[in-house]
Amino acid sequence: MAGKLQIQRGIEVGHVFYWVTLFEKLGAPIWTAGSDAPAQMAATGSASHVLLGRAIEQGHDERGIIWPIRSPR
Repeated sequence: MAGKLQIQRGIEVGHVFYWVTLFEKLGAPIWTAGSDAPAQMAATGSASHVLLGRAIEQGHDERGIIWPIRSPR
């Protein structure tokens, strides 16, 4: 692969927590395909107040917030 690496700003708008070891510590296996297997769990999350904060973080100057311009439909 050829090309130039470009560094740009980005924001996190959601996340996934993978708690694979939580149930192993509790000794809570699940029955799957004819045998016990460790139970696995993941949680996802996103929140409007976090998204709002990230938008402000990315769009501001010395005078305050610069709200994104809504594109015409």
